[in-house]
Amino acid sequence: MMDPQKAEAQTFKDAVCEDVSDFYSRKSRDAIGRAAGKYLQSVRITPTELLHSSKHQRSFSDAGTTLMQAVQKAAIAQVKSTQTPVSERVRRLYEITDQLRKDALGMPRIAGNAGADRNQNKRPGGAGARQQHPARPRA
Repeated sequence: MMDPQKAEAQTFKDAVCEDVSDFYSRKSRDAIGRAAGKYLQSVRITPTELLHSSKHQRSFSDAGTTLMQAVQKAAIAQVKSTQTPVSERVRRLYEITDQLRKDALGMPRIAGNAGADRNQNKRPGGAGARQQHPARPRA
């Protein structure tokens, strides 16, 4: 029988997420359940409900240091026996969870140059170009 702490650490190592889609795997949901178990039990939701609800994600994020503790717990276990600094893994997990929240809100992903959409309004004839009023043609 495995020591509970070793079992928990192994759960986190088995659930290394590098993309939002990785969070939906069974192993990742198990890891979320272990990392945030007390919080999830207190609000009576499952890891799956947390993943799919921007409302639950916001509440989790607003619950003091609960999110930070869960991310750090997973990051520490995931980088153990590697050369990766814990801070780097924490940063990466926050990047992924930020995108996860945007996905739950239905916000589109931006690929490539994020400023490209802003520049569209500055192009001649683009969305931000001055439109000619149909009743008063230009001279």
